[in-house]
This record gives sequence, structure tokens and C-alpha cells, in this order.
Amino acid sequence: MKRTIALLLVILMAAALVGCRKTLKSDADFIRKAREVMPIENADRAVMQYAGCIRGSSTAALHWVVSGDEHENHTYLPMACERVGPAWKYTYSRSYQAIICMKDVAMLEWDGRVVFCINNTDVRGMRWTDADGTEHYNSYEQIPYSAYPFLREYDAGCTAFTFLDAEGSELLTVTVSD
Repeated sequence: MKRTIALLLVILMAAALVGCRKTLKSDADFIRKAREVMPIENADRAVMQYAGCIRGSSTAALHWVVSGDEHENHTYLPMACERVGPAWKYTYSRSYQAIICMKDVAMLEWDGRVVFCINNTDVRGMRWTDADGTEHYNSYEQIPYSAYPFLREYDAGCTAFTFLDAEGSELLTVTVSD
């Protein structure tokens, strides 16, 4: 009887350990996970930078990691994660393929929003149009170059986004279709 209980306890503990998923809680943890899932050659040695997080509905979050340096093309990896417990710890759910809008700007439609990862220091502002045709503008002039890459999120009902340079000239307009 004691052996049966001991064996049952060992089986339960092993099942609990198999079901545990490593939690991600720091920039280094997200970069480590990106090295595992990023579809690039030599991901284990690539220069990588944590770009930030967009919180979604309930416990969902979208964490971005960017690979490459100033001499390489960048790869953008958005990773969907779920928050675990009351602390800001996450478990990895899946990664997505971001759309490259222009040099060093990636986009993903996620959780009812359009999320941009901006790593192009020429982009100093954006103008966007809501579904009802209302235009909005914001400037990134206060963001220091050391803060690149950074994330911006907009309502998925927006129909067009225009990237602007420091003088307010258009760099590119992206139209989002339903």
C-alpha cells in the first residue's frame, strides 16, 4: 500500500513538472525565447533587442523582439503571451509573422488593434485615419533616438497610416484593408 501511494505521488509530481511552462519575466527571457522561435539563420548568435509589450484583452500580451544591428536587415518577432498570476510573468503562446511596411518598420494586426514596431529614426511622426474618416496626428519628436525600437498601437478600425519625417513630409502611407 505504501509503495502504491509513493508511486502515485511520484507520477503526480512528474506530471506536474511536465505541465509546467517556463515563465518569461525579463527582457533577457523574451530574447532567449525569441532565439528559440525566430526563423533566422544563426538566431543563437544574432544581435537581439527587446522592443516592448502591448497588453491585450484579459491576460494576453504581445511582446516584440528585433534582431539585427545597424549593418544587418532586421527581423521582427511579435510573440503572443499569457500573463500568469498577479505578477507580470508570462508564458509563451505563439509567434507571428510581422508585415514589413518600410525599412525598419513592421506591423501586425492583433487583438482588435494595429501594432507598429518602429525602428527607423527617420520616422518622427504619424498621421492616421479612423474608419469614419477622422484624421489624427502624433509626433515622436520627444522620443530620443536611443529609445528605438518602440511600439505604437492603433484601433483596428483605422484605414490608413502615414509615416512622417521630422519636417512633417510623408515617408509612406499604409492602407489597411478589411
